[in-house]
Amino acid sequence: MTVTDIAKKVGCSANLVYYVKSRLSGPKLTGAKRGPGRTPKAKRGAGSADGLGDILAAVRSVEQERTQLRAVLEKVHAVLGAALA
Repeated sequence: MTVTDIAKKVGCSANLVYYVKSRLSGPKLTGAKRGPGRTPKAKRGAGSADGLGDILAAVRSVEQERTQLRAVLEKVHAVLGAALA
């Protein structure tokens, strides 16, 4: 049977049929090895100074952007208030 036929007979999507099929013939059940997949990320300790520095830089950047957006929003609010008054 085709995947479409199975999906119609069972009353599910073709994607679900593919998923179940892959689980039934996957590496855990057949013992087959998986391909290489994604390359591993560079290892970095959880508490490393570089990781913490990156997080702090991201937070500072977000805070700066939030401040800029708030200033623009206040200007828009003032213009709309003057226009509607």
